[in-house]
Amino acid sequence: MWLRKQIVPDSRRLVVLEMSSMNDKTLSIKEEAQGRQVVYALLGRLFERELELDEVLSIGTGEGSQVLLSLSEAGIAWNSANRLIAATNSGGESIVERLSVEYSRLFNAHNRIYSHASCWLGERPRLMGEPWREVLDFYHREGLVPREENIWLADQVGTQFYFASVLSGRVAQAGSARDARKSLEVLVEYLKTHVMTWAPRFLDKVAGDPRADFYADAAIVGLGFVEMDAHMLGIDVYPAEYEGQLEEVRR
Repeated sequence: MWLRKQIVPDSRRLVVLEMSSMNDKTLSIKEEAQGRQVVYALLGRLFERELELDEVLSIGTGEGSQVLLSLSEAGIAWNSANRLIAATNSGGESIVERLSVEYSRLFNAHNRIYSHASCWLGERPRLMGEPWREVLDFYHREGLVPREENIWLADQVGTQFYFASVLSGRVAQAGSARDARKSLEVLVEYLKTHVMTWAPRFLDKVAGDPRADFYADAAIVGLGFVEMDAHMLGIDVYPAEYEGQLEEVRR
């Protein structure tokens, strides 16, 4: 795994999607960041690679299910969130195998949906293109150095969601109001420049693919959250300057 961020305890309470108005603005910013941290970590877990048994169980009955329930209660993709929980409660190793087949069919097959930003952005969409180099530079700037064997995954959608979780965690754990605001600015810059330019379109395409079942629901949940988060942070989901360039690689 390229990077991992554990979902923090008591995740039902921490997904503060209503973003309540508090007198202490800094505390409110930090609570919102805790919510982002757990949701982006779950999205990273869902889309980085095939799910393992412990991850399936977490989504069905553990921490992941608490995040999904909180999203559902906040009105984010209610049906899809509950279907994800039900699906991962339906049978141990057999569900792991079924989800692995679906993941491979969607993201690894000849006619795959490419899950790397470089395949959606730029004048010459290709793996490890300019968007990959740009996001890798951002990681290095923020002190995250990937293992060499996984460096090609820098712009993969699951990796990008995990990094959003890490940056959200920095906001949540900031020791002062100044540090919290500074960390939030970094998070907004990252989401605006490297995530919202393509990930919503990717999720929308997965949600509409007839081959997708579990991952269609995962994409619907993810799209509902990232669009809401972009709105809250004042980020355009589909920036005008990228119109006409958001194309995946086609063979």
